[in-house]
Amino acid sequence: MTTAGQVPGTWVELAKMLTAFLPEFGPEAAAEVVAAMTPSARGRIRAHLGEHPDALVSGASLAPPAVQRLITDLREQGIEGARAPACLRCGLVRRLRRLVPGGRVCLGCEGILAAHANVGTCTTCTRIRPRPVGGICTPCRQRAQASTRSCTGCGRPSHMDPCTTCRPRPPAPCALCSASAVTGMVHRVIRWPAFRLACRFPP
Repeated sequence: MTTAGQVPGTWVELAKMLTAFLPEFGPEAAAEVVAAMTPSARGRIRAHLGEHPDALVSGASLAPPAVQRLITDLREQGIEGARAPACLRCGLVRRLRRLVPGGRVCLGCEGILAAHANVGTCTTCTRIRPRPVGGICTPCRQRAQASTRSCTGCGRPSHMDPCTTCRPRPPAPCALCSASAVTGMVHRVIRWPAFRLACRFPP
């Protein structure tokens, strides 16, 4: 561990940035975190915090991967004030990779945005639809996959294994009688504000 006289000024500056919005994160702990970073991570985090000083607590989706990893490390150390960024599109806290106008999106939303960005005439059905892979729309791709594959449960053609009929369904409690049933026997009751679920065959 380096002494105070050997610590670069940029390290000291970055440690102060880390503690600016996290009062429970002590300066000594911050200095150790900075010292453990790679040079590239220190540069990226310092640059981002210079433009967005509250990035560790705001939950903003603009946080680059280096800042996301830092927030994860801080939370694992018990720094509850550190807030992980949420996907710009779906709002879920996930790993955010792709930078889009306004922030970053998760892997799932990245695929959705890519599909919608490639809208055109499907080379199979000639309809104008999103074509995520090879100029083919999703329904045509699934039909093509189903023609060469079958479900291991029922043996019927299916683009996925197991198919939607044979896939395992976890049990869910009924909001009316509290009995457990597989999710196929449980309905969502949208118009009942007092209940989220109701079983198909109440006692």
